[in-house]
Amino acid sequence: MTMKKKYTNLFFDLDDTLWDTAANSLESMKEIYLIYNFENYYSSFDNFYTVYLKHNNRLWDQYSKGLLKKEELTRSRFYTLFEKHNAFSIEKSEQINSDYMAKTSMKRKTIDGAIDLLNKLNGEYKLHIITNGFKEVQYTKLKQSGLYHFFDQIILSDEAGVNKPNPKIFDYALKKANAEKEESLMIGDMLDTDIKGAHACGIDQVWFNPHHQEIKDIKPTYEISRIDELMKILD
Repeated sequence: MTMKKKYTNLFFDLDDTLWDTAANSLESMKEIYLIYNFENYYSSFDNFYTVYLKHNNRLWDQYSKGLLKKEELTRSRFYTLFEKHNAFSIEKSEQINSDYMAKTSMKRKTIDGAIDLLNKLNGEYKLHIITNGFKEVQYTKLKQSGLYHFFDQIILSDEAGVNKPNPKIFDYALKKANAEKEESLMIGDMLDTDIKGAHACGIDQVWFNPHHQEIKDIKPTYEISRIDELMKILD
């Protein structure tokens, strides 16, 4: 007698859960740094990238919380970093951002073990994506990296009208996937968006925590440090 699966619908975050955002973004930013001569304003790439990451993470945190609009994020991502130098106009900064996003979306590096995992899950579970990323790049990233064909539904915050961790995006995803909460599982690397959001919606969660960060004020249903460890939970 075959046992009924506890979970039938698996919802994955994309960035830094399946698609290697850190590596792909770093490679793209090195190209942008050279093209636009950022060395005229920063002592080294490492110095620039440290400042950029802090600034970009702050912008995305505000965006996820609904405190910042998409247009404001893309406009200020580069402009603010060079404002004191009076280096680039807002229009030029927006062009730099567009070039950066275009380059990044074409990168193909995935998280170690992600493709093998999806091959194992494919056909056994209904697989979906829930991402706060922008539609202009997320579909390209999925297709270029070979991830796209695995997923039944791709839910973008752009299209849902709200960002993770807002429970409304998870409700929206469940409806699109025709899935029940108790048979669904959210897998993601961001405690504040993926895990807290799914928890607030009543969906079990897997926190992908490869850097062994400390848990803050919430205990995920499960925690893994390698993405292929998901199989142990499902088995």
